[in-house]
Amino acid sequence: MDKKFLVDFMLGKLAKWLRFLGYDAVYKSITNMRDLERYLDQGYIFLTRRSDWLKNKKLPKDMLYFVQSNKTQEQMREIIRHFNLKLDKNYIFSRCSRCNTVLVEKNKEEAIPHVPEYIGKIHNRFKFCPICKRFYWPGTHRERIEAWLKACFTEGHRP
Repeated sequence: MDKKFLVDFMLGKLAKWLRFLGYDAVYKSITNMRDLERYLDQGYIFLTRRSDWLKNKKLPKDMLYFVQSNKTQEQMREIIRHFNLKLDKNYIFSRCSRCNTVLVEKNKEEAIPHVPEYIGKIHNRFKFCPICKRFYWPGTHRERIEAWLKACFTEGHRP
């Protein structure tokens, strides 16, 4: 996906939901200009709720965004609108929601030893995080996440 986000420490839920969409969303406490510049040089857009960053004249305004809302779903709507994000079926659930790593497709035989027995019987498609060593599959939890994300795109915003 074309946009990458550096998400400040008070916006952890926002980082997780951006990852569900498939966006690179690094979640980190940024405390000094040198660390921030390192990410900005890599093309990351800094999302924060700390107004002191807005006062820094050295920061490029197009690489810094002050998140207005305190509520996660409103924050998502705000970011979707501001950055014109898309709900792309090719990227949704392509990253680990915990560590941001791109997930790898695994076949049923590779997953069976690592997932609950009944999951191995009813699912054929799995994804795996090579860092967290977690397996993912399209269950009811995924359906709830998709519904939540779709609500972010449909209420007040139609990409």
